[in-house]
Amino acid sequence: MTTTFVTSITQEAWLAQNAREDKTNDAIKHPKMTIVAEHNKYRFTVPYAPKSVTYDNQAPVYTSVDRYGMEPLEVRSSPAHNQISMDLMLARPDRQHSVEWMMRALRTLANTSLRVVIHLGPFDSGLWRISSLSFSSTERKYGTNEITRATASVTFTRAVDPRQNISPVSNKKHKQPPKSDNPKRHGKRFYNVRKGDTLSAIAVRFYHDSRQWTRIAKANNIANPDLIKVGQQINIPAL
Repeated sequence: MTTTFVTSITQEAWLAQNAREDKTNDAIKHPKMTIVAEHNKYRFTVPYAPKSVTYDNQAPVYTSVDRYGMEPLEVRSSPAHNQISMDLMLARPDRQHSVEWMMRALRTLANTSLRVVIHLGPFDSGLWRISSLSFSSTERKYGTNEITRATASVTFTRAVDPRQNISPVSNKKHKQPPKSDNPKRHGKRFYNVRKGDTLSAIAVRFYHDSRQWTRIAKANNIANPDLIKVGQQINIPAL
């Protein structure tokens, strides 16, 4: 079978070719892997499932926050952004037929905006995006120079961007978000005093330094730091 290498595949051509490939893949007595685009728009069967898979970024990311006179605080800055990487062997049983269609199919999946599901094992479930794809050819057919065996290096990244439902425009008034304890006006920062607050505690909250209470007192003309009231709004000056 002669295949012309092009950059993309129409859905009709995809379905027709995939039906022919399925018959060929049935003859391969080896575990297979299937990549399915959401809404089942595209489906691609990898004739030889990978034996080795690398699982990266399985833990969340933490950032160190310096604290005056204390050990740095480890704060979780982002959740785990899982990635799985694998090398896929693209070949037909007789090694005589072109696998360039398989390469085009993977490239089409990588360039689509659709997320994909990997049918390989329970640990690989979920929605993914192809974030990296490269090919290396290892065998070619004599005479036509078509690629008859290749390796596809693929990285899948967990899709964390579910599509948002857009509702119709409504005349109903939306509730205003609650007022922040730290409102800003004209570039200045303010804080509403809570029960149990002291100027020293507020200084630690904003400056990580209790000695900066004098700066707050001066900016708000507070003569006695012990006389602040719940609900009082005070200005937090910049350092």
